[in-house]
Amino acid sequence: MRVGLRVKCGIVAVFVVLMSCLGNAHAGEVQPSVVVQQIKGRPVIDGILNEEEWMQAKKITNFGQVEPREGEEVSERTEVLLMRTSEALYLGVRCFDRSPSEVLARDRRRDSTGSGDDRLRIVIDPFARGTEGYFFGIAAGGSSADGIVRAGNRPEMEWDCIWDVRTRVTAEGWVAEIEIPFRSIAFEP
Repeated sequence: MRVGLRVKCGIVAVFVVLMSCLGNAHAGEVQPSVVVQQIKGRPVIDGILNEEEWMQAKKITNFGQVEPREGEEVSERTEVLLMRTSEALYLGVRCFDRSPSEVLARDRRRDSTGSGDDRLRIVIDPFARGTEGYFFGIAAGGSSADGIVRAGNRPEMEWDCIWDVRTRVTAEGWVAEIEIPFRSIAFEP
């Protein structure tokens, strides 16, 4: 399933697509918008969303399915928390699961797609073109991958950047805590 969301960092829009399987964003579609609050502190990236900063984050819960059944309700609840400092974008993602003991979380390799694990994908389009962006893949086991997405194509995985993610399986599903420095995605907030 792929869900879309448009996020505004200051004046410039950042397009964030969260998806649980690889796919292409629908160029030209109007996406919901939210304002991402700037925070003073910086959370510890450890897969636990318990810092005070996360209490200030914008929470998004109104996701809809894009794949495999566009327009239908999502099969599992997801919460995305968004915030930023002057240097980085932070995402906290709670992936709820009715059967949390069945969350697949084995792959811990860098530049792995996490195939076989529960996973999510994020595409950030810092210039709001809707046709290209930076791809970040995270699996419940902690594997991470990054790449460049161009219109109509799968991510080009040769691109690498500096970013941090930690995951944790919980009694309700799994959590990802993500820090993406703006300098890694050529973006000035």
